[in-house]
Amino acid sequence: MMPKKNKRAAEIPIVLLVLGVIAVCATALVSFQISESKVQKSFINPNVFTNISVQMENFYIYVNSGMTEQQAANLVGASLDGNKLTLKGEQQGVMNVTYIVNLNKR
Repeated sequence: MMPKKNKRAAEIPIVLLVLGVIAVCATALVSFQISESKVQKSFINPNVFTNISVQMENFYIYVNSGMTEQQAANLVGASLDGNKLTLKGEQQGVMNVTYIVNLNKR
């Protein structure tokens, strides 16, 4: 008669291997989730620059339609100081953009 082998002794390394793989996968998923939220906060949104460009285009449309520069600046949300038009855009918590145009050189 052949002696019986203990099947439970062979299962322990396999169970530990499976638990280890699950732990590594869970750690990787948590790591990716944390890094994704950090990366999304730090990316510069191109819409900030697009919005400033749209404000600038609207300003020139208003001025060319017969409005004064001050009225056009007020309509687009810009400030006018003498001959300098200041347009501002921001991305929450990441950056503030200020675009200054010298109106004498257009």
